[in-house]
Amino acid sequence: MTGPEHFAEAQRLLAEQMGIARDGGSGTAEAALMVAEANAHATLALTALSASDRYVGNAGQAAEWVRVLHPPAPTDDPASE
Repeated sequence: MTGPEHFAEAQRLLAEQMGIARDGGSGTAEAALMVAEANAHATLALTALSASDRYVGNAGQAAEWVRVLHPPAPTDDPASE
């Protein structure tokens, strides 16, 4: 997994955990596990970003970070699905 992939997975897990937490208690242990897993992915993403030497000579990785940090805005157009 690349740094941006770790970042995206951390975001996905946190969003999923929020859905479980909103359900009112069922799955609390599962939600806590997701937070721990998201934390691990976020740490790995930060490590990868720190080690990338500010993208020197790696335009592909820079573009991947931009993609996960600034995703396109969702559209309300049902035809786009």
